[in-house]
Amino acid sequence: MPSSVKAQRRPLFGHPYEFKDYDDDFAIHQSMVGFLHDIWKGAPKDSFLFVATSEPRGERWREHAISADKMIVGLNRFLRAHSRWDYNLYFCPNPFSLARRKRAFALPSRLG
Repeated sequence: MPSSVKAQRRPLFGHPYEFKDYDDDFAIHQSMVGFLHDIWKGAPKDSFLFVATSEPRGERWREHAISADKMIVGLNRFLRAHSRWDYNLYFCPNPFSLARRKRAFALPSRLG
């Protein structure tokens, strides 16, 4: 039976942004930026993307808006300011039309 998927779903030699060395902060930083860029690519340029932080005990939830037209710069700035060792990090796959993460402003993502 022929496959209904025409494009290959995964690269032959691993994902280019796979988390290769969990102790290498630079490699992890690049992997996180690449992973989120892959999820958010195709978002409208005038939309906003959201990442969030909480303290390790789960206290003080804080959401951070990143402009889609400056995604890479915004992610790099965010990840430099919020180390994975000091914060729990989260993201929302959907873009938003305004810099508020409310259902009314949610836009569809390319993931569905």
